[in-house]
Amino acid sequence: MANIIGKKVKHKSLGEGTITKFDGKYLLVSFADKKMEFIYPVSFKRFLSTKDKQFKEKIELDQKIAEKSAEEKKKRKEADIIALKAEMKARSSVHSNRYLKRDSVVFKCNDRDGEKCPMLAEWKASAGVVQTGVNKGTKKKLKRVAFNNLCILTTRDPADKGEDKRYIFAAFIIEKAFEGDAHTEGYVAAGADNKIELSQTEAHAMPFWEYHANEGQPARAFWGSGQYRYVSNTQAAQVLRDIAKIKKGTADEDLSKHMFEHFCRINQIDISHLPEPMGAIQLKAEQLSEEKSEDLIAQ
Repeated sequence: MANIIGKKVKHKSLGEGTITKFDGKYLLVSFADKKMEFIYPVSFKRFLSTKDKQFKEKIELDQKIAEKSAEEKKKRKEADIIALKAEMKARSSVHSNRYLKRDSVVFKCNDRDGEKCPMLAEWKASAGVVQTGVNKGTKKKLKRVAFNNLCILTTRDPADKGEDKRYIFAAFIIEKAFEGDAHTEGYVAAGADNKIELSQTEAHAMPFWEYHANEGQPARAFWGSGQYRYVSNTQAAQVLRDIAKIKKGTADEDLSKHMFEHFCRINQIDISHLPEPMGAIQLKAEQLSEEKSEDLIAQ
């Protein structure tokens, strides 16, 4: 990086300039009247040039490396999107046969303001009742959860206005699952073991939308009015894996590791091939990165 600083370059319309900053991806070039940022090394294909022979050779080499890396990234992204769409399609197909697939479940807790969430008092989460419309007051059901799936509890801090700030503060492996009926709302509950709570610091390191994306607008963090939503057991395993990482070196290290391994074992999830999360936060970041790249290339 350091040997690029100070190199002279020429822009098609701005004339000669000097590279004053380079972070490995973006160049800052000072021209006579302005400073501009460019993507390295792609900008040398369309806008920038140099007479420095050694620098030119380095650019050509870096261009080949960048092209190969971009192609690999494109293939990985396409594979991730295909997998995400397949997972969403599989989840949506449950509507035709609700017993075909059992998922883990995520609840939102709106009452946790530095205090214990009511759900943690009994380690039980309920589906609630319909709040509006002709079905107001009707008990809601949990149709797609079962024993040994995961329940994830989430919340946002009172000052946080964005849904993307939602974080995970507790989780438990379900030991009792009741679908619900006309008299009692559906609920899931923990047993004596396999339940874990995160400290405030730990919880803020677990953004919920890093693990989940909506089917209609996958790059948008949007919950809506419901009390709960379903996630795949693969996403649940990713959550437990990251909780185990956060809990390493703490009193809950053994518990978190046991929960992760136990959950994967009973749900037949291969730990060695568990993918990285691909949620709304990552998809939004990629979208913004692509937009920025397009803007810089168009300069």
